[in-house]
Amino acid sequence: MKKFYLLLSLLASTTLLFSQDESPAREEFDASYVASKTGGLIVYSGENHSFTIEIKAKDVKTTGQANYLVIGNQIVQSAILPIPKKTDLGSVPLVRQREILRTYIDYELGYFRNSLKQSYTNLKMDWEIINGRQFVYWHFDMPKDDNKHVKKQIYLSTICFDQILDLNAPVFDDFYKAKDLLAQMGNSIKFYDSHLDISTLSGQVKK
Repeated sequence: MKKFYLLLSLLASTTLLFSQDESPAREEFDASYVASKTGGLIVYSGENHSFTIEIKAKDVKTTGQANYLVIGNQIVQSAILPIPKKTDLGSVPLVRQREILRTYIDYELGYFRNSLKQSYTNLKMDWEIINGRQFVYWHFDMPKDDNKHVKKQIYLSTICFDQILDLNAPVFDDFYKAKDLLAQMGNSIKFYDSHLDISTLSGQVKK
């Protein structure tokens, strides 16, 4: 378990390299977790835009970081990173969204293999349109010798404003249970053309 948390941290920090270019300054988003009566919300709030991811579960444990949660007995990480060129999802056709996401996945897999020296097999990608937006599930098998408990790793990625949102989870036992959880989270995403105040939002979702 500790090894997997370390791996997630390395992946989260190194994906920043993917977005380094000479594009204009991007909007910065702060991540927060807000508990609710039905589970909770992961909130990404920027100066002019925000988006939320709803979690419907009785048992949600926080880890000290808003984007690392344990839902039931499933570890889930949520991460964002700026795309290479500043753009808004509303102006990007689905085919271009797919190209951006594929470039991101290729970068992640290359770093996984070459820098982290982690091998994987049976890579699969499943493209879906959810609420008019391009999403991709991508998953692979982990080597048995190096990861006695983690059988697979599954991701769900999409574009939110000028950010790539990546939801990912290790699969210890039930692949479809992990995938269904990510699907529920992906379907719940809401977008706002404004800053979300966390204190106000917290009061609203707890009523």
